[in-house]
Amino acid sequence: MSTTVILFFAIGVFFLMLTGILLTMREFHRLSDDPSQRKGVRPTSPSGQREAGAADTA
Repeated sequence: MSTTVILFFAIGVFFLMLTGILLTMREFHRLSDDPSQRKGVRPTSPSGQREAGAADTA
């Protein structure tokens, strides 16, 4: 393999890695925008106990 071919492979791997990092950052930012709208979270009282009127959906 010539040096030029290895350079092109290195550039390709770099851009794939950069794309993965950017997509990961975008997903993390999207999930952390408004944590009050998370799905599947049961309501709890400030003491950590479940509220008396909360229905068990599990």
